[in-house]
Amino acid sequence: MKRLIALALLLAATACSPLQQCLYDANRDVKRLEREADEARDNIRRGYAIHRQMVPVHYMDVCPDGAGNLVPCPKIEYEEIETPVAIDVAEERRKLADLERRLAVARRSAEAAVAACHRAHPE
Repeated sequence: MKRLIALALLLAATACSPLQQCLYDANRDVKRLEREADEARDNIRRGYAIHRQMVPVHYMDVCPDGAGNLVPCPKIEYEEIETPVAIDVAEERRKLADLERRLAVARRSAEAAVAACHRAHPE
């Protein structure tokens, strides 16, 4: 799943104009820190974190053989499993406070980078 998301982002990035790519790069850290802060807020609100993992699911399907006949064949798909994980809420609050401090710094840096993007790639 993560590979598919990375591939989609890569494909989307290659279709961008130089200005769009510059703006994406300028805001990347802000977006990442926002996602992490949102996750920490959700964890605090719930009182636990959620661990996500992909697990294989095996099943039988029918597939054509070399002669065009349908024959049973094993298949594997992957399913995301969510498992609650105990957290130290006080530690999660400290983590969120740190993320919010880092986010403020990243936003200031992103503002300067966005301005540089517009200077470098006027439309």
